[in-house]
Amino acid sequence: MNHPLVKRLNGHARLGMAVLFLLSSVGCFHRNAQTGDEKAIKARIAGMRSFYVRTHPDDDYNLGRDVVSQLREMGYQATSGPAVSPPDPVDGVITYLDRWEWGFTIRMLRLDMKLREPETDVVLEDANSSSLPYMHRSQQEIVREALDNLLKGGKSGKIRRR
Repeated sequence: MNHPLVKRLNGHARLGMAVLFLLSSVGCFHRNAQTGDEKAIKARIAGMRSFYVRTHPDDDYNLGRDVVSQLREMGYQATSGPAVSPPDPVDGVITYLDRWEWGFTIRMLRLDMKLREPETDVVLEDANSSSLPYMHRSQQEIVREALDNLLKGGKSGKIRRR
């Protein structure tokens, strides 16, 4: 159309699209610069041998203790505590968020874990494990699956950047 209002809207729409593209590109570049190359991150995670599990005060089910226990069973060194920074040097910090459901019994629905840089708290990898209503999985099974996904690629097999 040759109407001046349509021409002006088309120009504004094009400008808006260009601005959105530039803003989204800046975010991607910043994220890549912050987390680095995916292969390098995977190699770094594969070389990690010691972890600090950051517990939270609302951990009514001793989940932090189970994460440390599973890490040790997997051959890693692990400690835990509520401190934001690990008291001793470690290769990585693991944080978690658990979701529970009460039915006939209390059971864990989902466990989300993040592997963080000890010095900067930047997330290197995240993973989760879920339990469906018809699945009766123990807390230890869910913890182990989440750790496998986090440290060994598990089912997800890819680094998620945040």
